Amino acid sequence: MAYQGALAIFFAFGMCVIVPLGFVAALVYVVTRRARARHEERMAMIAQGLVPAPDGPAIVSARATVRGDPARGLGWAVGLIVAGVLWFAGGAHFAAILIGAGAAFLTRGLLGMRRDAAAPPDPTVPPGESK
Repeated sequence: MAYQGALAIFFAFGMCVIVPLGFVAALVYVVTRRARARHEERMAMIAQGLVPAPDGPAIVSARATVRGDPARGLGWAVGLIVAGVLWFAGGAHFAAILIGAGAAFLTRGLLGMRRDAAAPPDPTVPPGESK
């Protein structure tokens, strides 16, 4: 009977911590693979003497709206990890869910702020004026 308690702890730890960590690792792998493929494509164009298209934040954000925002998946994975650790540590389970959701939204917001800060200025607006 003692092994059932250990099995339950192992299952809870796996579902709350290891599964979201695996999701984060898979997400990082996909993002780096796409970046490497994009880099190799640009290097091949340069080797052929072609001028590659600019690859700036405007293009990345346009791709993100079509394919889904990768920051959203990363944010929810961070939220699941935080909620899983708090849930596994014990205490108030409802609070663990709320704190995990807050961590997810905070991560998404911070990644979005960093992406917006890297956006180039609007060329249609003269310097010194705002929209």
